[in-house]
Amino acid sequence: MSSDGGAVSTGPMVPVLASNDEGRSRAVLDLLDAQGIPAILDIDLPGFAGFHEPVPEGWTQVFVPTSLREEALALLRDHDFDSVHRPRSSPGLEVPRPSSRSPRPPAPPRVQTPYEEGLRALRGGLEAPIGPGGGYAPDDDGEDTLREVELPEAATPVATRLKLALGAIAVGSVAQQLLTTWLGSEQVLEAFGARQPLLSELHRLVTAASIHGGPAHALSNAAFGLVFGVVLFGTHRVGATAWVWLLSSAVGLAAEVSLSPGVVVIGASAGNYGLVGLWTRGQLQRAELAVLPRREVLKTWGVILLLLPGALTPFSSTGSRIAVLAHVVGFLTGLALGAHYRRRLLPAGFDTITRRSLAAGVSALVVTVAAWSLGLLRL
Repeated sequence: MSSDGGAVSTGPMVPVLASNDEGRSRAVLDLLDAQGIPAILDIDLPGFAGFHEPVPEGWTQVFVPTSLREEALALLRDHDFDSVHRPRSSPGLEVPRPSSRSPRPPAPPRVQTPYEEGLRALRGGLEAPIGPGGGYAPDDDGEDTLREVELPEAATPVATRLKLALGAIAVGSVAQQLLTTWLGSEQVLEAFGARQPLLSELHRLVTAASIHGGPAHALSNAAFGLVFGVVLFGTHRVGATAWVWLLSSAVGLAAEVSLSPGVVVIGASAGNYGLVGLWTRGQLQRAELAVLPRREVLKTWGVILLLLPGALTPFSSTGSRIAVLAHVVGFLTGLALGAHYRRRLLPAGFDTITRRSLAAGVSALVVTVAAWSLGLLRL
């Protein structure tokens, strides 16, 4: 809605400020309107049902289109209008300013549930912001949970994560091509593929993940790993993702080789399904903070069901045998490791996640270099 009475399409509206001072709210309204950002007060539209939190009686909320929320918040910060956080439970966060109208006294704060207190402690006492970026709302069980969580979990830009993933794939591809040129494809499989006896040649559980049976095999694994890797580099950081991939691959290959004597197993798919397991655990951790936890869980397992045919198909289109057990064990390994390498959700845990990821990245690098060095020395 604009000040000249002309109607504009605003789309879904979200709150950017709540106040017990109507004069201040209208000042914010004028500021936003002057900058071309459509804004309304809930008290100006009786019966208005926006996507907002209940506020104490006498409070007003300023709404803007969802697409302009960030721009509006930045403008308010620049003009010293602080957005109010969860007025429903923390009305005291609003600092009244001088106004021609006397502010109404805020309603008493609502007693927090144990769930809210736990989340508050994880944040180090910080409140969640109002609107789509956070805030409590009852779910279908009547429990208080967080609204959609939108935190800076992707600490690295997408372009950078994509370059890192493509770089890792390129290194593996170039290494196999150089080895094939030097030794021949059959000799590379014999020297670096996973096979029994395991205990005397554990380095093969690492080197086998970078060896593939042909361009089609390498391309399919690269595409699969690229999709999940780019996502996980943002949600779990690079080092943790690499380490989980490496461990899941090694454990999956070990399980497959242990039950298949005389068979040489190669490929990155066990590690890739380990990434699926890590992603799944991260999604379930995120669901704990969702407004509808069961719906988020069902969506996550729906993706897993879509991946099942590819994971459990025993033979490829060319008739080659597929290491199904390695896929399953790799997935379960990644799922288990996700309990330690958690997804970046609550800022209070970001430092711990970063430290663990850094240590994991160093471990992955050391183990990879040691395994390949040992493999080359044994040629």
